Amino acid sequence: MASETGCAAFCKIDTGAQFLIILLSSAPLNRPRYSDDIIRVMAQPLGGQMQFRYDQQWMSDELWGRIDREGLAGEWGLVCFLYQSPPNAPNKVTPVIVPLRYVRIIRAEKIGSSCIIVFEVGQFAACLSDSDVRSKTVSGDQSSLPGVASKNGTKYAFQAELSQPRTSKDLNLRAFETIAARLSQYAPFNSDETVYYTLFRVAKKPAMSWFGTWPRPEKIARASFGAYELSSGCDYEFEVYALRHFSSSSSIPVTDIALQVLPFGDDLRFISSTENTIDSRYDVKRFVCSSDHSLLQRVSRCNIVLSGPAGVRPREITIPVVLQRNVLLGGAKWVLLTVGTAIAAITALIASEKYSTGAGLLILAGAAVAAVAALFPSIKKY
Repeated sequence: MASETGCAAFCKIDTGAQFLIILLSSAPLNRPRYSDDIIRVMAQPLGGQMQFRYDQQWMSDELWGRIDREGLAGEWGLVCFLYQSPPNAPNKVTPVIVPLRYVRIIRAEKIGSSCIIVFEVGQFAACLSDSDVRSKTVSGDQSSLPGVASKNGTKYAFQAELSQPRTSKDLNLRAFETIAARLSQYAPFNSDETVYYTLFRVAKKPAMSWFGTWPRPEKIARASFGAYELSSGCDYEFEVYALRHFSSSSSIPVTDIALQVLPFGDDLRFISSTENTIDSRYDVKRFVCSSDHSLLQRVSRCNIVLSGPAGVRPREITIPVVLQRNVLLGGAKWVLLTVGTAIAAITALIASEKYSTGAGLLILAGAAVAAVAALFPSIKKY
């Protein structure tokens, strides 16, 4: 395995050997959705969630036996791209494993004869290579590695004695660039239509900045259980790093592929452009959204989509969003409704000379209940 010193530019790892669950995903030309999954793994923010499915025959016996009773939950893993020569290739090469990202497994569940593995995406694993994974694979699975075993005997989910990563708050974009360059050496990613992107920051936008200063984003949001928790009534900026590899003979126009953000419903309103053309090799695309103040917590989402002309498949990730309730707003509305209702009723009693302390308290209590009834039926949207 690469030394810790050599990895320092890309990621920090714990000392001491541990076991990572290796999850391989290939991209055969007849199954384009598999290549979409590779782009989506690269695009996910820290804490984003995805799932892979493996038939029993593609998993090591040890892993398959641990699925029951949540035996894999909480384990660290490593998602890798597996390049294999097409069946009709004249000069076949040995399969190549390209490590992509560290992941933490949330749930593994047997569904019939296959297993669904749901995982949370972590830091990029640019410090690892094909030889690292192969040399550290546990002895019982060495004979089942791609390129060693027969096609039907190959395992795509197994264990390797690799160090676990340390948790990180920010994506390492240099590592993202390194892995994108490695992927671009292999089909189907070695084309001018391939664009890599990753959501690397969601931050609250400041209301203003002083003259001559940069309006730095504040209160960086983090994904928790796959969703971003945002304060309702505030403006947030989604920052996406896009990277495109052009060949020296590329004749494709620079306006053919774009990055879009598509909100679900009207809880999130994007007040910036919702579409940005990928017109350079690398760039940062920013999308600014706003929301109304909310009396209750709301769940929403938006999709970040890579779209292109005919023949280029759209590739998207879903960003779940939890809009937190505004406690002060709810309390203020309740108090104002209670007081306004009670004052009207108490004034009428005083005018009729029937007011008493007991009657005033009863009116106040009734007004408080009426305020709750008036507020909560009206917050289906808010």
